[in-house]
Amino acid sequence: SRGKGGKGKGKRDDDDDDDDDDDEKNIIGNKMVRVRTLNRSKDNAVETKTCKVLIGADGIKSVVRTLLFGEQRQLKYHGKMMFRAVMGLHRIDQGICAAAGISTAYQGEENGKLFAFRETAKGILTFTAMSLFEEPDLLHDANDRKKRLKELFSDYPSEVVGHIIERMPPSSLYENAVHDLEVEEQWSDGPVLLIGDAAHAMTPGMGQGANQGLEDACELAIVLAPALLLHAETKGTEQTQTYNNSSSSTTKDISNVLELFWRGRIDRVKEIHAASRARTASVNQSSSKSAAYSEKDKLSFTNRLYQWKPTSLTLAQQL
Repeated sequence: SRGKGGKGKGKRDDDDDDDDDDDEKNIIGNKMVRVRTLNRSKDNAVETKTCKVLIGADGIKSVVRTLLFGEQRQLKYHGKMMFRAVMGLHRIDQGICAAAGISTAYQGEENGKLFAFRETAKGILTFTAMSLFEEPDLLHDANDRKKRLKELFSDYPSEVVGHIIERMPPSSLYENAVHDLEVEEQWSDGPVLLIGDAAHAMTPGMGQGANQGLEDACELAIVLAPALLLHAETKGTEQTQTYNNSSSSTTKDISNVLELFWRGRIDRVKEIHAASRARTASVNQSSSKSAAYSEKDKLSFTNRLYQWKPTSLTLAQQL
């Protein structure tokens, strides 16, 4: 929830006691955020904290996003279920898994169906599988999930069914339906910001969901850290000017920094989001993994995707 004077649509603590009101008088510029949480390790005890910036990195079903903008977003389902597991490499026979750094993928004639695995860390095997489903169908029992996976890939080679799926601990299997959200047109309001899936959840078609969240974090750190340090240095000393010798540095508003951050990110994220959605649709309609790539994807777009450099380095010099 937002402190008094905030601009968000989240709940406001209008029933605070006098002590809380006194505390709020000491909040720098009335721009602090007050957050009430439930501590699950303490029987859901209610805890209240304040912060200069609240970063909502809480995923596709973001609570912060709902509090910030007042409504739950509609998830778009893409007709596919994903199945993932991490297990010890010792569980399967030697030679089944290729050397570290090499991924093995099996794909039959059925559209949108794939099973891939590799050694992701020393002694650790990770697999990813996918199959089309008209509607999401998540199973709660771990043994039922394993049984269904065996049935889905029963016609695949023994390396898949007999070694990996059969020897996989049921509790290690994670399944989810493939959804995404339209990219938010606004990621911040005052000192509250959305990043990652909370702002731009995308399909796994380009393998870029987590990467874009990491890019968000990298770019945000470059511009936010100096702004926070600046506020700390100028607290109670309006004459102190230490960052880039800027004469107006004490009046820099963190909310402006947050807005500059996401405005510098949104076009790139929208392009990758659209490409990911398009590739997911293409893979769903094909039994060839490479069918989703066009020459344009392989050249100009791929270059832009993988030759990324933080644009916020330039922005930080301007603040």
